[in-house]
Amino acid sequence: MKKLVLLPFTIVLLTTPVLAYKQADLDRLRATNKCARCDLRGADLSNAHLHKAELHEADLSEANLPGVDLSEAILYKASLYKANLYRANLKKADLKRANLFNALLRGAALDSADLMDAKFCNTIPVSYTHLTLPTKRIV
Repeated sequence: MKKLVLLPFTIVLLTTPVLAYKQADLDRLRATNKCARCDLRGADLSNAHLHKAELHEADLSEANLPGVDLSEAILYKASLYKANLYRANLKKADLKRANLFNALLRGAALDSADLMDAKFCNTIPVSYTHLTLPTKRIV
């Protein structure tokens, strides 16, 4: 009987994804403003100053980034899946080929950001008043 009761809990634990950033990656980002291919899944970087940060191919899935300054940052091929970018500054950021599926972009500033081949699906959008999209296709 005990085995039957524990089985549903075991299944839930094994199927629930664990989003945990690597502390060494977070420390490197804070110290150098560079962290290419870093694992920052679920990290809390609220209001962080990451102007011109080098984060290409970084995994920022489900990261908490409200109010973050990522202006002129390199986020080429970064994963921002389900990231909270509420009121983030992404002006002139390189977001080419970035994954923005299910990202929260409400209030984010994307002026002159490079969104070439960025992936959007169920993304909660910014106000499009000052957003200029690239002339080529956005996937």
